[in-house]
Order: sequence, then structure tokens, then C-alpha cells
Amino acid sequence: MNTNSSPAETASADRWWLLWMLTTLVLCWPALWNGHPLFFYDSMDYIRSAFTLTPAHYRTLPYSLFLAGPEQMGTLWAVVLSQAAIGAYVLVELFRALLPPQRSPWLFLTCLPFLALGTGLPWFSSQVMPDFFTGIMLAGLGLLLLAPLSPARRLALILITLTAISAHASHLPTALAVALAGLFMAWRGVAAVKAGWVLGVVLSGILVTPVSHYLATGEAYMSRNAPIMALARLIRDGEAQRYLREVCPQAGYRICDYQDQLFAGPNGANDFLWQRGSAFEQMGGWQAWGTIGPEARQIVIGSWLAHPGSNLRAALGNWLEQLARFGTGSGMGQDIWHAAPLQDVVQHYFPNEIARQTAARQYVEDLRLKGLSLVHQTTIGLAMALGLILALRNRGPSTPASRFFWLLVLATLTNAAVTGIVSNPDDRYQARLVWLFVPALWFLWSVRRCEKGGAP
Repeated sequence: MNTNSSPAETASADRWWLLWMLTTLVLCWPALWNGHPLFFYDSMDYIRSAFTLTPAHYRTLPYSLFLAGPEQMGTLWAVVLSQAAIGAYVLVELFRALLPPQRSPWLFLTCLPFLALGTGLPWFSSQVMPDFFTGIMLAGLGLLLLAPLSPARRLALILITLTAISAHASHLPTALAVALAGLFMAWRGVAAVKAGWVLGVVLSGILVTPVSHYLATGEAYMSRNAPIMALARLIRDGEAQRYLREVCPQAGYRICDYQDQLFAGPNGANDFLWQRGSAFEQMGGWQAWGTIGPEARQIVIGSWLAHPGSNLRAALGNWLEQLARFGTGSGMGQDIWHAAPLQDVVQHYFPNEIARQTAARQYVEDLRLKGLSLVHQTTIGLAMALGLILALRNRGPSTPASRFFWLLVLATLTNAAVTGIVSNPDDRYQARLVWLFVPALWFLWSVRRCEKGGAP
């Protein structure tokens, strides 16, 4: 503790630490209610890779490297507690940095119930998935760009943000967009040094993925699944089928033999990638990515060159669909225990937890999150609308709160483009980020209150 701090400063710091501990517990509530950390279909791959340090063909390794630390404690609860502590710390830093000078830590308490009950943040921090880090990444970049930070706080945020950027391949374009926006802000008045820090962190975060893959496999790569995921999305839109009808069998693609098993529609991509007996599985599945990947890349490029207009319309439609989808609970249903051998993974690596896992709500009953998801969508939708009104009505100089809001808008648009166009629209892709609109609204409202002479 700094011995030169005034009693008021010391008391304020103590309150922030108390709020951090309280928020850490609050962000664990879905796991506590469930009786065990929450899982998604992909969780088993990340858990397994944390022990084997070998990435699955369709996953990246950095999030598993993060899991390797908490999992050494012998319990998956350490993962939830670690994520909740990181989320709480970043939230506290956001409120310390973006509230007006007259800020009070107690204003944080008015926002916390909305975050806990009105957004998906606690559900992501309670789940063994890299989705938790999407919003953390944007918050960390915003703080590094906009906040006055001590060296220790800056170092902590750099480490957290590096982890967040590398946690999932879809984070990289969004992080790069924010870094470029930071350079623009530097031209418009934000300190160039801070913009440089952000750009350096983003570039370092991008390098973590190929470097970790090289150390684990001897091959440096960003993602092995991108071409196959893009092909699946074209199948969903019907564009792949259209192109294959024109070029098969002359093109010699293996998939030409399975055209009658490719179906367009909302479930087309997931059925192609994950359904038992699908055309993709019959061609060898992910184990044959070395031969299917190049073919998928050729088909995607060929389809876009042959039919750019219809592909562009489909891509824009997927982008807009993804922007509108941010419900909570995607992939958290009871069926994941029948669709993926998660129970075997828990039994193998955490045998002491198998009894608690099989007694958890997620295992024994439908979580019925549709009603809660509607509450979350309503809360976040209102925060988006009200925040946009306040940001557009700001007639004075740009404030850190308004800059953070516009960074969040940029990240939301970019994230929807990356996931909706390259992959496949899904509620969880946007839900993992848009919870930040709730604290962003608090920051804008507090600034406006101060401008009018009221208490923040």
C-alpha cells in the first residue's frame, strides 16, 4: 500500500477491493445454482487439451493453456473461480476508469444486479469455454487505450488482455479492428503511447496462437478449421450446392459424391459438421482435415468467384442475423451429454467430481433458459438503445465513456461479421460480448448527470 495515500484514497481503494471480492462470488452464481461448472459441446476438447497440450484439429490451444493452471488444482471449480475473479477485476477497473471524477464505488453496486441477472456474463464466467474472454478482451483493450493506469495495473491488464485475445480465433479480427480504431483516436487526441500499447498487445496476442501451436505440434498455424467452417456456412446458405451442381463431377471434388446429403437451412452447417453419418464424416471428418481443408478452400473461393452477388447477399444476411441474435443458453441444454462424451472426459481427468457432475441440473434436467434469455435480450437491447441515444446527444468534447461506447459498437459489428459470415450465426457469439452495453450505459449516464450538475 502506498503510505502517501490520504485516508480518503485508502478507504476508496478498500471499497473497490471489497467490491471485487463480492463481484467474484456473484459471477459464480450460475455454477453454484447448477451444482457444477457449466459445459458446452466444445468444453471436452479444451479440457482434454489442457492435459495433453495437443490441440484438437478444430480447436486452438491458448484457452487450454489457460485452463492448465486452474485445473492443476484438481477441480473444475478452480476454472470458474479464476474466470469470475478476472471478470470482477476488469469490471472494477472499468468503473474506476470511466466514471466521472466524483465517482463512488457504490455506483458500481447499482449496476451489479443488472449484470448478474440481466446479462449472460455470469453464465459465461461459470462455463468452461473461451467465450468468457470475448467481452474481457474488449474491456481490457478499452482500458489500456482510455484509462490512466499505474504500471502494476497496466501490467495486469496486459496479461489478461493477451490471454483474452488468444483464447479464440474469432477474437483476432475484432481485436485488430479495435487497435486500428485506437490509432485513429490517437490522431484525434488520445495519447499515441496508449494507442501504441494497444497495437502491441493485439499483435502479441495474435502471435500467441501460432507460436503455441508450433511448440505443441511443430507447425505454426492460426486455425485449421477456417476453410471447413466457411464451406459449412455456404452449405447453410445453399451457395455451395449451387456451385457444386455446376462443376461436379468434372472438378474432381470428393464432396461431389455427397451432394444429395448437403442441406441448406438454419441447421445445415451444424448438421454437415457434427451430425453422425454426415457427408463430412463419411469423407473422413476432422481427422482428414489435411485433404478436406484444401478442397473446402477451393470450393469457397470458386463459389464466390462464380456468384459474387448471391454470396454477398447471403453474407450480409448472416451478418444481420448475427447482430440480432444474442440470447443466453445456446448449447447449454441437457442434450450435450448425449451428443458428446463429456462425461467420459470428466471421469478421466476429474474422477472425484463425477458424482457432482452427474447430479448437476445441466445433466439431470432441462435448464429452461428461454425465459431468462428473453430477460437478458430485453435488458441488453434497452442498454444498447439508451446508450446510443446518450452517445449521439453528447455535444461536448469526447469523453472516455463515449469513446468506450463507440469501441463497443465497432467490436459488436466486427464480431458479428466474423462469426456470422465466416462461421455460422449463433446466439452465443454475440451474447459473449454485448453484456458490456450495460456498464457502458452506466458510464454514459453518469457523465451526463455530471454535465448537468447532478450527482453521478
